[in-house]
Amino acid sequence: MIPLALLRRDYPRITLTSSLGEMFEAFSLHRGERLPVLDANGVLQGHVSKTDLMLVLQKEAAQS
Repeated sequence: MIPLALLRRDYPRITLTSSLGEMFEAFSLHRGERLPVLDANGVLQGHVSKTDLMLVLQKEAAQS
């Protein structure tokens, strides 16, 4: 079952092609831990968590 909040058009979402900056922007509008990830057709593909973003940043910092 899809949570009712996901049906709202103003609910923050990200896409498969969203940049890290776009993901951070979406999370700035959302107090929760996860955001839905949609494909180009608007079909739910999964979710990204704030922890996922932090792990990516940590990995990128280690490679610098």
